[in-house]
Amino acid sequence: MPEFLSSTSPFRRELCRNFVCAALLALLLIAVFYPGLNYPFLRDWDDGVFIVYNRHLTFTMENFLLYGLEPYQDLYTPLPMYSFMIDRALFGVDPLGFRLHNLLLHFIGCFFLFLIARRLGARTWLAFAAALLWGVNPQKVESVIWITERKDVLCGALAFASLWFFLRGVQQRRISFMAGILAALAIFAKPAAVPLPGVMIVGLICLWGKRFPWRDYLRILWFPVLAALGAVIWAAVITAKTNGGVPEENLLVPLHNLFWYPLTALIPFETNPIYPEIRSMAELLLPVAGGVLLAGGFILVARRVGFAWRKIVCMLLIVAGFTVPVLGLLHYTNFHYCDRYNYLVSAAVWIGAAVLAEAFLRRRKSAARAFKCAAGAAFAAFWLLTWNYLPYWETCEYMYSYVLARDEVPNWKVMGNSICTAFRSGNLEVIQDVATRMRRYHDVYKIPEAVADRTARFCLAHVAWLNQDRETARKMYHVLWPEAETVGWREFLWPDFVFPLFFRDMAQISVLEGKPDEAVEFLDRELQVRTPDDYQYFLAEAMKAQIRKDLPGQLKAWEKIVEMQPENRVYRMIYDELVQNSGNVPK
Repeated sequence: MPEFLSSTSPFRRELCRNFVCAALLALLLIAVFYPGLNYPFLRDWDDGVFIVYNRHLTFTMENFLLYGLEPYQDLYTPLPMYSFMIDRALFGVDPLGFRLHNLLLHFIGCFFLFLIARRLGARTWLAFAAALLWGVNPQKVESVIWITERKDVLCGALAFASLWFFLRGVQQRRISFMAGILAALAIFAKPAAVPLPGVMIVGLICLWGKRFPWRDYLRILWFPVLAALGAVIWAAVITAKTNGGVPEENLLVPLHNLFWYPLTALIPFETNPIYPEIRSMAELLLPVAGGVLLAGGFILVARRVGFAWRKIVCMLLIVAGFTVPVLGLLHYTNFHYCDRYNYLVSAAVWIGAAVLAEAFLRRRKSAARAFKCAAGAAFAAFWLLTWNYLPYWETCEYMYSYVLARDEVPNWKVMGNSICTAFRSGNLEVIQDVATRMRRYHDVYKIPEAVADRTARFCLAHVAWLNQDRETARKMYHVLWPEAETVGWREFLWPDFVFPLFFRDMAQISVLEGKPDEAVEFLDRELQVRTPDDYQYFLAEAMKAQIRKDLPGQLKAWEKIVEMQPENRVYRMIYDELVQNSGNVPK
């Protein structure tokens, strides 16, 4: 038997320890996240657009080129879209399979964090604790349970794997081609990984100092850094097609995030799924105070345990580097504070904590028991907080109600999406709440008062229609319709995606009033503002064909509806009945 495989070899002992730690990580992650694994898709919070209603998730060259050469939803993330193709082929529209894939990628990220901490010198249980506490932080609920946020877990798994291969290459003084390839793939998974080339350069120079000659530095760095920079440039060029980057004018945002992300990596003070807005200087007090105390405490302890200033600066720069994409200095996506933006930043913070704790324990071995107790208590607290937060991700209704209960003036996306979600569920209380807030805070959302008032009246009219109070709905709509023709559609309602609902209601009212031609005209207007990626587009087509008594047209529209909504039994019954009436056999 080769010596490295013998039962006494360090290699085999390390392999066994890693295997046991990997198994424990997997079991604990499943235990923490399993209550949310089989939640339905969040159709009104991007799952519909990205997955459920997305017709471009089949394995065709056209779809590969679509995601490889064009941004999707103004963001260049081709790898997550390719992974959704795999999931659609394997699981259809079963959300469990998609979430298990998310959890698997999150586990891979956790395990590579453990390996990175070990390679940087942390003892096994300490590296395990750091990786586990990072992985079960309540902030990770958004990245794991929300299927569309595959971007985070895929980017994290690739980025941490890249850094581990890079560290291994540094310690062996050789080029790590795998580190460069994985870094480029991480950037193609999400722009949050763009700091990777800088992290590699800073980490190598600051951590290893003068131990390497400059030739070794260049030999080790050239391929990983060039590969990552090439991916950054390619992603920037593609993204610029629809989003050229907008400087952030509100300096409160980057100041808040610079301190808040590292702080909440250790202390999940607050969770909020939908971009809490940062509007006043008062909101900076807690982040700045907490962030300064955290950085000051790190520097003080690091100096006490003998860290050189070069090493301290390196760790601070790496945390700051991973924070840069989410500071709001460039507008890649919504730039206010968001839990999932902390995915990579928090990993850097926990690795720094593990390295610092290892140095502290080498000087004070008696503190190991206290550290273990603190890690166990933190794990129990994180588990409890995660289970408390998970139910709000079960449906869009719960998620929006959570936000509305916490923010008096929530993000504008909450206001707009709450309208559509409440319409689907017929929740009169939520619609009235949103209508009241819209009238009260229209200036904050930069909505003209007249538009806010019309939108509020439209919301109440639609609820009356849903509640079968047709006479009230007709009266309210007949008052709104002349105003719509006077001011124009773009200045009539807010947000844009409520227009189609107005047209649909007006078409149904016209049918009841015996005006089929007018109903068709309204449906044509609805079709102009919808896209064929939405099953509601084909519902309008089906209604239009029904009014015209066009049975083949109805069949064609309902076939698309059933294809896009396979789990909806009512739609399937309607389609089967149409098929029987036409004399055809259903597929």
